Amino acid sequence: MVLPVVRRHDDEGHAVAGIDERCGPLQTRSPAGRAEQEGRDAEEPVPDEAAAPFVQGLVEAEERALESVGIHGGTLREAGEHAAARRPPTSDHVRPVTGYARRVFDVLGIGVATVDDFLRVPHLPAPDTKVRVIDSERACGGLCATALVSAARLGASVAYAGVLGTDDLSDFVLRSLEDEGVDTSHVDRLPDAGPGHSIIVVDPDGRRTVYSDPRRMLAGADDRPPASVIREARVLLVDHVRIAASIRAARIGRWEGIPVVADIERDDDPRLPELLALVDHLVVPIAFGERLTGASDPGGILAALRSPGRTTVLTAGAAGAWYMGPDADDRPAHRRAFEVDGVDTTGCGDAFHGAYAAGLAFGLDLAGRVRLANAVAALTATRLGGRAGIPDRTAVEAFLVAQPDPSQG
Repeated sequence: MVLPVVRRHDDEGHAVAGIDERCGPLQTRSPAGRAEQEGRDAEEPVPDEAAAPFVQGLVEAEERALESVGIHGGTLREAGEHAAARRPPTSDHVRPVTGYARRVFDVLGIGVATVDDFLRVPHLPAPDTKVRVIDSERACGGLCATALVSAARLGASVAYAGVLGTDDLSDFVLRSLEDEGVDTSHVDRLPDAGPGHSIIVVDPDGRRTVYSDPRRMLAGADDRPPASVIREARVLLVDHVRIAASIRAARIGRWEGIPVVADIERDDDPRLPELLALVDHLVVPIAFGERLTGASDPGGILAALRSPGRTTVLTAGAAGAWYMGPDADDRPAHRRAFEVDGVDTTGCGDAFHGAYAAGLAFGLDLAGRVRLANAVAALTATRLGGRAGIPDRTAVEAFLVAQPDPSQG
């Protein structure tokens, strides 16, 4: 069985196919039907008391973000409605999936790429000793870059518009992305910039020592890529690494009505609340959600992160994912993970983000996006290496047909 398709349209109005179901129903449902499908709880979640300072800070950051685009005293959703109202009917802004037109990319990534050099050794070296390298391998990774590969393998049209250097490591990243079909024509290349670089020493038992150098990936202007490039995307994917650039891109996306998906794993930058206030789809590890909000359970975390118009997803590895939609009557739901013979979880979270962003561009509903992303993450874990196990569309289709649906619960 093959995944059914949803129709989109090219620049000339011709229908083109995109991935659709077995990942979740696309049609509109009544509130009662949606509650049954998505397993929502009967009672509205309430933030933990410990999360109260975080929630208040997020509200204040949202107000500042809205004021930066000329909206005073409103919500994020009202900002999107305001942007739509400013445009004539023929304007090229993002519309529901069946009405997308003249967008160049399904997913545009503004974030980090890295290069990992793996050195396999017979044992980890003690101080002041030498050890012979048995084997070595170079791989491309990074939050944004890995997510874009995940989306591309599902058949999405994908572009990377981050910052790289003019060195060999940057050339390697570009070749790696281009080999996956990722458009790199909007990458900004600067002499003092580059990917993050790690040397990872691994022994036969899988124990590792990592030497990480992030300095060059933080270089580059914060006013790139041009707004005209961002406007070409159906979905914008950002991360926390070059946060000023992510905030600018998210602000443009918000103003243009482009859904913003965020992959955030660190909370050590004081500008994080400003970025969060501009995000439409916040997909974060549950451990990070606990640390960020102070809440101690999935429902409390989702409640603390709730904002009008925002969808939130908490990933929990083998425990699956909790999620809550953007509407006031939405309730937390849980989807269990697929059971696989896991080998390596490296890159699973990034692959989840890419699949979620692709599903959003393809028009899947929330339950469908989470199911698709769960499947992609599960398959990614079945092979060593952050990218080796990321499945293509054919593999995902076959997996979803062969595997029993873990459903909600």
